Amino acid sequence: MNKFVPDLIVEATSVCDRACAGCYAPNVVTTQSKSDLFRTNPEFFLEPSALKSALRTLEHSVPVHTLAIRGGEPSRHPLLPELIAIAATSSSKVILETHGRWILEGGSGANALLQACRDNNVQVKISFDRMHGLAADKLKTIWDLLQAQGLQILVAVTESSEAEFLKTRSLCHWVPESQIIFQMKAKSDADLVRPNVGVINRSGQLSLRLTSRLNSKHDAEGVA
Repeated sequence: MNKFVPDLIVEATSVCDRACAGCYAPNVVTTQSKSDLFRTNPEFFLEPSALKSALRTLEHSVPVHTLAIRGGEPSRHPLLPELIAIAATSSSKVILETHGRWILEGGSGANALLQACRDNNVQVKISFDRMHGLAADKLKTIWDLLQAQGLQILVAVTESSEAEFLKTRSLCHWVPESQIIFQMKAKSDADLVRPNVGVINRSGQLSLRLTSRLNSKHDAEGVA
């Protein structure tokens, strides 16, 4: 089974539009307009200038071959296409980790994000498991839409055991083995992926670990 350990993870935002049971991230869960939220709460989002500065600091010290952008839900960042373009200048492979529902919704924002993925040769990594709750038929629709766009696709299955992984895997039998990733559901901070270089958090600071609530006493407050 394929594992996923990128060199660098970029946490684009702490905002998400879903409250998945078992999620490790201290997300701000809201369906409020992302442009409105970006205006009123910019601290929830990584500034493109901060990402550029952080990557510039790294470029002469350690190689970043694989860079993953995640959240929260990264598609909730109104400047995500700009973040992708910046990331692509520092890494030969950029992967966008997402629940993928924005692809089904379409619209100008989705089209702009898909264009950014095409322009920068981004792989789109879709979460498909019981925690994220995406139905198999919707995954197939997303898969077909991304393939029609000429984009590379990965499907990430996060389950608590190999047996549960295989059960979920059988629901997306059309996905080639080379494009399936098994991720063990995290029960503590020690279970989270450790990128080889580190994590750029939404403040633009480099950390060794993902932002996590698994060892924290306080979760982030939601936004109405």
